[in-house]
Amino acid sequence: SSRAGASASISMPIHHLVFFKMKEEFLKEGKSLDEFNKTFAESAETLKKIPGVLDITCGPNYTKFGRGYNYGLAVKFETKEAEKVYATHELHVKAKDIFISYMQDVDDKLCKIDYVDQLGSPSASILKLAVVGTAAATLAFLLGYKLGSSKS
Repeated sequence: SSRAGASASISMPIHHLVFFKMKEEFLKEGKSLDEFNKTFAESAETLKKIPGVLDITCGPNYTKFGRGYNYGLAVKFETKEAEKVYATHELHVKAKDIFISYMQDVDDKLCKIDYVDQLGSPSASILKLAVVGTAAATLAFLLGYKLGSSKS
């Protein structure tokens, strides 16, 4: 990848979120859950070996707001091109087959969304630095003022 591509990847990461409707028997406490979590975590861990993958997290939903989706996977990519490589990579295809074997047999067994991180944009980073810098300067001023006024 080029130097320009590398700098764009740092400031504009791609997020790939997948929500699954897993078979309930795999999510109950006990041996099935332990086996499921181990298998899922190992499969997700292998996905980190795909070029362009920055991070992967996964886990069961613990709220009532999942609308039937009871497990989630989040993948962070350097670029949109890295996401394209991931989609067809043999490690992803293999992991996907494993995940599918644990899913409910329903039409809407998964939901995917992909987005560009707007908070990772250069303008947002500059804004964050400005806010932090202003807050630090204000705090230093106030502390200096209080310290100075307490001596009088």
